[in-house]
Amino acid sequence: MLTLQKYYMAMPFHRQDYFQSLLGFPIAASTQWQLMEELVSCVLLVFPALEKMAANCSLIHNDDTVVRIVDVIRNNRQNPGQKRTGMYTTGILAQNGAHKVVLFYNSKRHLGENMARLLNKRDKNKGQVIQMCDALSHNIPANHRTIVCNCLSHGFRKFEELKVFIPSTVKPS
Repeated sequence: MLTLQKYYMAMPFHRQDYFQSLLGFPIAASTQWQLMEELVSCVLLVFPALEKMAANCSLIHNDDTVVRIVDVIRNNRQNPGQKRTGMYTTGILAQNGAHKVVLFYNSKRHLGENMARLLNKRDKNKGQVIQMCDALSHNIPANHRTIVCNCLSHGFRKFEELKVFIPSTVKPS
């Protein structure tokens, strides 16, 4: 229950501490952290298997968004001359028929780099994967050919923004 609340519902440990005390079963935030650390060894075995499954799917939807990672922010401040300072969460939804695998990566790597690492785990006898992503150039994985299908939702949103400036030109159909 603690794991689901923390990592599925994004409930911080201090809130779970309070919630558990309301139920008459208080579990300190530090104790919750220790319990999560015990689970890590199990999860670390499952994650590579999920990556292998995702890499071998026929269709992969993916996108990046910015994230703030405290350690990276600190490192960026201590090393202001670094070439790369951006931080990303890459979300990957891989699909093979009815089976889906969802992966998230939080790091300084952007989508294309994360896809390249994932596709390194793809069986060599598999054909090209269909990659659904927005049209940013850094979304294309190096050293791997994919069938790129660019998502147009970003473009549609831009038209919605433009309506304010030129309402007579951008009319609903």
